[in-house]
Amino acid sequence: MKYKICTLLFLLLPITVLAQTDWDSVFRNNADYRKLIYSEYASRYMMNADVGDMTFLDQGHPNGRQYVLNANIIPYFSVTSKRSPVYIVLNPIVRVRIFLNQNSLPVRTPSFVPGATFYFKPFKYNLARYKYMSIGVYHHSNGQDGEALNPDGSVNLVNGNFSTNFLKINFHYGRYKGKKNTYYRIGGEFHSGLIGVGDEEELRSKFGKIRLNYHYAISKYRTKRYQSGVGAVDPVITKYLLTRFVIDGMIVLDNIDAKFHQRFNIEFKFYYNPFDFTNTSFFASTGYMGHDYYNIYFTEPYPFIRIGIAAGLPLKPIEKTKRKLSYL
Repeated sequence: MKYKICTLLFLLLPITVLAQTDWDSVFRNNADYRKLIYSEYASRYMMNADVGDMTFLDQGHPNGRQYVLNANIIPYFSVTSKRSPVYIVLNPIVRVRIFLNQNSLPVRTPSFVPGATFYFKPFKYNLARYKYMSIGVYHHSNGQDGEALNPDGSVNLVNGNFSTNFLKINFHYGRYKGKKNTYYRIGGEFHSGLIGVGDEEELRSKFGKIRLNYHYAISKYRTKRYQSGVGAVDPVITKYLLTRFVIDGMIVLDNIDAKFHQRFNIEFKFYYNPFDFTNTSFFASTGYMGHDYYNIYFTEPYPFIRIGIAAGLPLKPIEKTKRKLSYL
């Protein structure tokens, strides 16, 4: 046991003398240290991942639609070791909206987005100013088999078929300073309709197939100190998310049959956790949805206000002891 502790301390020692050490060289040449950094980056991937939410009685939807519930469910399933150079996460997304002002409170054409994200580990050691890249592969459909268009040429929102496959390539950059994390993400999204396969042909001329995605987030954490057990010497320092502010959106870049305001989305999100919930927070957002992400509804732009709760792995507390490196 003493040998293992000494070995770990030896690996962590350079963190205290960064100014005197060429850590890029150590990262390249020391396999154990490199795996340790990989593990830290895996934690950052999840800390910065998109958060699921559930909102009630959303306002702003067109044609007088009212939703009693709007849920975006985003789980994460890691299928590789945190210490591997490529970190693979299965992150299927399920989105449902339940109508308030229709008989039986129906769920109209729910969105199913199974897929996976491949995170590529860094080429440098830096944990305070971290950079990484990801590639996501997804399928998106709504489980319907009706005609996509009505006889009059309008979009069939009742049971119209919607389907697409797409690739997301993102570049990530962040700065972590103790109780504050600032994070940026920008990338491209490419849908299979570009090559004429894997999508609903009747909607192809209207649907954005090349997109620029952007994301900015600033998170603040509250620190609490606990003893790790009876007779324990080292305390466990737990950092709970206190607030997170996010600007998130998309711009359609290809030529589609749509007006200018139907080519972009922008959303301002705010998360607040006053009671140290372990993976939940209060949530509110507002913005404009020109190209709705809810499958076949993408043709109907609207401003919106959403209020509810958010939950998921990215909101979990950050823990560390004197013998653990997490989120230094």
